[in-house]
Amino acid sequence: CIRDRVGDEADLLRIWSGGEILHRRAVMDALWELQPRERVVEFESVLREGAFCRDSIVREFALLNLYTVKHPEWRNVAHAQLSDPDIMVRHNAVEVLRHGMAGGLLHQLGHALEDSEPLVRERAAAAIVEITGILPYWQSYHRVDQRAFGFVKIWWEGVAHSHASEPLSATHRPRSQTRQLRSGVLEDFAGTRFAVGNTDGKPTLLFFFASRGQDS
Repeated sequence: CIRDRVGDEADLLRIWSGGEILHRRAVMDALWELQPRERVVEFESVLREGAFCRDSIVREFALLNLYTVKHPEWRNVAHAQLSDPDIMVRHNAVEVLRHGMAGGLLHQLGHALEDSEPLVRERAAAAIVEITGILPYWQSYHRVDQRAFGFVKIWWEGVAHSHASEPLSATHRPRSQTRQLRSGVLEDFAGTRFAVGNTDGKPTLLFFFASRGQDS
């Protein structure tokens, strides 16, 4: 059993270097179960390579292992995996960023609102809401519904343009700011369109005035 060989770093590295996908998955699983967790950093080279392995499951578990030990590279890996060709790898990256409250990567999460997959778009919106607190009533167990997603996109467009030259932090609270938001039509993650009126004031209020519109 590969898990029983983790105590021997050289042996594990030989198994990993063989390149067999099933073996690499088993190595990632063994590292996931490794105790104490601090020992995972001993296999840094494996995790860094695994984050870009040709197998999507290995890539997912490499990021999870890096995150659980708060390895300095976990944010960079999560950032890179937001552009991964595999849907579930992108979804996993968003979830890791959400749990890690990675406010420094809000710009990348904002781009994920345009992901081709509804699942990724919805979870990116949930991550932004949880990190920034822009919807006070929202809890992590809530699903980001169509109206909430529409609001997040509206808020993000305003923030992304006005803060293009500076990093966004997890302490950014748009509720304390005012800005004018243009009227227009936005689509939510399901393709539903929302007509948005011109308004001045706190962006959180816009959520309550967004109404479902029809194609013109």
